[in-house]
Amino acid sequence: MQHILEDASEIAGTGTIFPDEDGHPMLHMHMACGRKDRTVTDCIRNGVKVWHIMEIVIIEIDGADMVRKLDSRTGFKLLLPAQENRGA
Repeated sequence: MQHILEDASEIAGTGTIFPDEDGHPMLHMHMACGRKDRTVTDCIRNGVKVWHIMEIVIIEIDGADMVRKLDSRTGFKLLLPAQENRGA
């Protein structure tokens, strides 16, 4: 499913950046985008474009030993404690 916002929106969201199985950083983010009486909320995917300004605050959680690992049943890279992946 894809939805394109046709006009400027106010945005609030939350997300995580954790490495995948190969150690590459992987963003997972949900946002609510709205203007006047219309709001769209969903998971953000690659290809998001910003017009003018988007402010992002990043807070690091030190020692969060997590990794996104491909789950063959769902096809998604799920966030798991890294120690669960050491024996795999």
